[in-house]
Amino acid sequence: MVAAGAVVNKDVEAFTVVGGVPAKVIRRISREEIRNAEVDRDLEKEGADRL
Repeated sequence: MVAAGAVVNKDVEAFTVVGGVPAKVIRRISREEIRNAEVDRDLEKEGADRL
């Protein structure tokens, strides 16, 4: 993920948040965080489908 206005001058690893000029690593997102976000999204969708 690249922040708005960031200037990226080399490759960025997957699941990494970068920002700034030049872009610097802000944080790395673990696969567990992504999995949890997907589960939360699915649960919210199920709740919306019940309405």
